[in-house]
Amino acid sequence: MTEPRTLKFTIRHAQVRNLYGPGMGYPPDSYEGPIDTEFEVPANEVGVVSVHCWNVGAPEGPYPIQPGKEHDGIHAEWVVRADEIMRCQIAPVLAAAREAGAKVFHLAGDTYADRYPQYLAIKGDPDLQKPPEPPAMPGCVKPLDWEFHWRKEFGPDWPGPVWETHRDKFDIAQPVKPVDGDHVVVYAAQLNGLCRRYGIHTLVYMGFMADMCLLNTWGGVKDMFNLGYRCIVLKDCTTAHEFPETVGDWVMNRAAIMKFEYEWGWTSDSEKFIRACK
Repeated sequence: MTEPRTLKFTIRHAQVRNLYGPGMGYPPDSYEGPIDTEFEVPANEVGVVSVHCWNVGAPEGPYPIQPGKEHDGIHAEWVVRADEIMRCQIAPVLAAAREAGAKVFHLAGDTYADRYPQYLAIKGDPDLQKPPEPPAMPGCVKPLDWEFHWRKEFGPDWPGPVWETHRDKFDIAQPVKPVDGDHVVVYAAQLNGLCRRYGIHTLVYMGFMADMCLLNTWGGVKDMFNLGYRCIVLKDCTTAHEFPETVGDWVMNRAAIMKFEYEWGWTSDSEKFIRACK
């Protein structure tokens, strides 16, 4: 029996000190900052997770971007960067992971996951169902609903989430489409169940956005961190939503990466990971 390929690459986390102020007993010269570690793991114990790699802005997708008008103020600025990242970083990482024997998972939305046989194959699996919801704690007597929050976040004229307004076109982007042997999942229970089935304990994350879905969606970093997984983000395979005053300095993206490094896991980059796979 052939031994599984071992992936060896550098991962980084951040160490912090004096989080609660003076008097904690730390020596004055104690270290705060990034720490690099040489990491080794069998490829068959790794899952590579592509998060919400959508076709927004693509010619065949919702809100297609016209050549020469990529920065005309109409399109969300991150969409332009995401398109290049998917083509130049994420697609090669997926190909290298498959070649090395790591499992590839695509975190998809429930409005389009059914288009993929890879999702239909697991959708009804009794071992991959969401656990029953515990009884909910009674909440606010006058709760704010999601529509209120969306109007607050995006303005009163916001038409609604793109996965609802453009169901017919909204999909996974062409350069990073699932292939035979990949898995398409929607819920953390599905990703966790498959990882347990395959003996996977390390998840390498890519996708969008760094400060939103990558962390917060079902099966994203927070969900899987709370289930005990080692989570690694390839930091050149994601980008954050930036504001007009942060574009160019990429403050939101850098902050998301730094917070991830000290709170939830480790980072690496596509070059290191692809080199390890080969």
